[in-house]
Amino acid sequence: MVRHVTDTFNDMQSVGIEYIREIYRNSGLSIRPQTKINKIEPLKGVIMALGLDPNEVLSREAMVKPHRTIIGPSARQEQDYVILQKTIKKTLLEELRNSTYLSCDSGSPGEIRTPV
Repeated sequence: MVRHVTDTFNDMQSVGIEYIREIYRNSGLSIRPQTKINKIEPLKGVIMALGLDPNEVLSREAMVKPHRTIIGPSARQEQDYVILQKTIKKTLLEELRNSTYLSCDSGSPGEIRTPV
C-alpha cells in the first residue's frame, strides 16, 4: 500500500533537483508576505504625466472640504482614489475641449465651399 509513495519519490528523483527548484521558483511561494500594489500610485503617475502635482491636488481638496472626517486608512485611501479619478477626468475633458482637432470652425472634411 505504500508503493505509490516510492513511485512519487522515484519520479522526483528522476527529473532532478534543479527542475523541482524551478517549479517552486516559478510558483511564487514565499514565507514573507507579498507586497500589495497600492492602487493610488498608478493614478498619481497619470496625474504627473498630465503636468499636475498629485499631492497638491489632494491637499487642495482637503482645504476645500475641511469638515470631512476620515475614520481609517482604507477610507482615506478610497477617498484619495476618488479625488484623483475625478481630477484625471476633469483634466482630460478640459484638454479635449481645448483641442484644435475637435474644433468645428474649419467645417467638415467633405464640405464644399464656394466663394461669395
